[in-house]
Amino acid sequence: MATIVDNGGMRAGIAALIAVAVLTAFVLWLGVDAAIRTRSEEARDAREAADAQLLARKIEAIDPEPTEAAVAEALRGLGAPMAAGIYDGSGRIQLRATVPGRERLGSRLPDDLELDQSFVAANVRPFGGDDGVRIQLVELEGARWLFIVHEQRPLAPWADTLVAYQALTIVVVVAAIAFLFWRIRRRSPVARREAASSAGDVPSREADFVVETFQTVIGELQHKGKELELRSQRDRERADRSERFAERVIGQMPTGLVVVDRSGCVTAANPSARELFADLPSARTEAVDHTSVFGRAPELSSLIVDCLADGRSFQRREIELHTQTGDGSTRCLGVSVTPIGPAGGPVEAALALMTDLTEVVELRDRVRVQETLASLGEMAAGLTHELKNSLATIQGYAQLLAGLDIDRATEPSEALVSEVRALSQMVTDFLNFAKPEDLSPVPVNLRDVVEGVIERFSDRLASSGVEASVICEVNDRSATVSADEMLLSRAILNLFQNAVEAVETIDGPRNISVTIRQGQGASDVTLEIRDNGPGIPAEDLDRIFIPFFTTRSRGYGIGLALTQKIILAHGGRITVENARPGAVFRCRLPAATAAISS
Repeated sequence: MATIVDNGGMRAGIAALIAVAVLTAFVLWLGVDAAIRTRSEEARDAREAADAQLLARKIEAIDPEPTEAAVAEALRGLGAPMAAGIYDGSGRIQLRATVPGRERLGSRLPDDLELDQSFVAANVRPFGGDDGVRIQLVELEGARWLFIVHEQRPLAPWADTLVAYQALTIVVVVAAIAFLFWRIRRRSPVARREAASSAGDVPSREADFVVETFQTVIGELQHKGKELELRSQRDRERADRSERFAERVIGQMPTGLVVVDRSGCVTAANPSARELFADLPSARTEAVDHTSVFGRAPELSSLIVDCLADGRSFQRREIELHTQTGDGSTRCLGVSVTPIGPAGGPVEAALALMTDLTEVVELRDRVRVQETLASLGEMAAGLTHELKNSLATIQGYAQLLAGLDIDRATEPSEALVSEVRALSQMVTDFLNFAKPEDLSPVPVNLRDVVEGVIERFSDRLASSGVEASVICEVNDRSATVSADEMLLSRAILNLFQNAVEAVETIDGPRNISVTIRQGQGASDVTLEIRDNGPGIPAEDLDRIFIPFFTTRSRGYGIGLALTQKIILAHGGRITVENARPGAVFRCRLPAATAAISS
C-alpha cells in the first residue's frame, strides 16, 4: 500500500495565495469606490459653486439695490436649499434672506465676518461648514460679500451607506477565507484517510488536487484581469470621446479663446481667436510668447500679466486692436481674462475670452450721436419757446406802456421788469449749464447742506402745509462727501424745490423726506429725496433731465438738467423713479472719509 504524505506547508501556501487574491480584489474594489466618491464630491462642489455664482449674478443684476425680498426671490428661482446674506467691505451684515422652511439655514448667517487675505485667491471660496451644512463666500461688485449657507446634499443614493457595504464586504471576505481553509482541510490527505479508513480506500494522488487548485486560482485571476482591462479600456474611450467633444465645442465657439500658461506662453487657441490674431499657434504642441502674439493689443498683454501675477480676474473689458493695414485703423475687442488654478493655490494659467465688438461699438456711437442730436433739438425747441413767450410778454407790456400816462404806468413797468429779470435768469441758468464746472472740492457734511436747504424753504413749507423730515442713517463721519459746497447746495436746492412744487399740486397730507444712507460700497453716500406728489408720467422718466423739458406751466426745465450735471461732475450718479405715490430722486456721491482722517 502506498504511503500518503500530509504536506501541510503546501496546503498553507495555497490557502495564503487564495486569501491574497481575494484581498487584492477587495482592495481594488475599495479603490474604485474611493475614485467614484471623489468624483461625486467634485461634482457636488462644482454644482454648489455654480449655484453661488448664479445667485451672485442675479443679486448684482438687481437695480438699484438688492432687498431681502428680491434676494429671497432669487433663492427660490435657483430651487436649491440655501440661505444668503450680503455683507459690506468691513464684514458687517447688510441683509439676510432665506425661503420658507429653511429658517435653520438662515440662523447660520453671522452678524459679522472676519475677512482676511486668505479669501483673496478665488471668487468662490469654501468657508467651512458642519452640522449638515456647507458654507461659501462670494465677492460681489462694490467691495461687498455674499455669504451662502447650503444644505449639504448626499453624494449619491448609496454614499451614506458606503461604510456598511465595506463592513459587509470584510465579513464576506473573512467568511470566504475561513471556508477555503475548511475546504482545504476537508480535502487534505489526512482528513481523507481518516474518512476512508473505515471503507479501506485511501486516495494516493494528492498532486491532482494541488494542480486543480492552482488552475482554479490562475483562472480566476485571469478573469479578473480581463475585467479590469476591459473597464480601463472603456474609461479611456469615454475620456477620449469627452476630450474630442470638448475640442469640437471650443473649435466652434464664436468667441475667441486663448490659454496662456504660467511662463507666459500661449498653449491653446481656437479658430475664432486665430481670426483676430494670426500669430496664434495652430497646434497644441506649439508654444508662443503672448507678448509677440498680442503686440497689436498691448492692453490685453497687460491684463494677462496681471492675471498671472496676482490671480486677478478682469471681466468685460473693451480694448483696442490695431489692424495690419497700416492706416492706423483700430477694432474694438471685448475681453475677459480669468485665472486657472486650484482654489487658494497658485495660478497655473490665464484664460482669455475675446469678441469683436467693432460693429456693436460703432452702432452704439451712432445711437449716442442720434440721441445727442435729438436732445439738442428738444433743448433748442424749448429755449426758442421760452424766448418767444418772454419776448411776446415784453412786447405786450411795452405797447401797453406806450399808450398810458406816467401815473398809470407803474404796474405794467414793474411787470415788464419782472419778466426781463426772469428772462435774464433763464439765460444765466442756460449759460451755467453750458459752461464747464470749475469744482473746488472740500469735505462737506451732507446733513448740514440738506438742513440748510430746508431752512431756506421754511416759510414756504409752513404756508403750504408741507411736512419735511431728514433721516440720517449714518454718523457725521460717514455722511461727509468730497464736493464743492456751493454747487452741491444748488443741486440739492433744485431737487427739493422740485419736490415742493410736486406736493403743492395735491390735496391732503404733503410730505417730503430726505434720507442719507451708506451707498453700495464703503466709498459712497446715497442721498434720497422722496415726495408723495402725483409722480412723473412713465413716458417722461427718460426725458426728465433734458434741458428745457418740463411738464409744468411754470419754470424753464433747466433745474434738473443742471442738477444732473453737478452730480456727474462730482463723480456721482443721479436716478429717478416713481414711488407710488410720488417720486424719488437718488444721488450717489463719493465719500470723504480719507480727507477727514488726513
